[in-house]
Amino acid sequence: MTAAPPVASLLDLSGKTAIVTGASGGIGAGITLLFGEAGASVVCHYNSNRQAAETVAEAIRSAGRQAVACQADISSGTDSANLVAEAISHFGGVDILVNNAGQQPVEMLAEMSESNWNAMMGANVAGPFLL
Repeated sequence: MTAAPPVASLLDLSGKTAIVTGASGGIGAGITLLFGEAGASVVCHYNSNRQAAETVAEAIRSAGRQAVACQADISSGTDSANLVAEAISHFGGVDILVNNAGQQPVEMLAEMSESNWNAMMGANVAGPFLL
């Protein structure tokens, strides 16, 4: 079996700026690292896990690319606008937005509290709309 080619040879994102929401772990961290490898400047969004987002951003920077970790509650219009403003401030604009952040309470829908419902809808529906 042949190894997969490096992402940079398949996708050139040089000169592009990406915001990846939920970049502090899982799929979001993977997308963020691959975008950095492909040459993009990346805004690594996190809501609460600053250390994990900083680790992802540092991995990109240590490879000679540009990255910054930015906190935002994407269910807030003000925070979402500030996240985009940070991208513009650091990198001059936004070319790519990956709405990866999401929330899924671990409970049955029939037993879900109103506050958990609102938090889930804020992250999963309002967040992508506001960004």
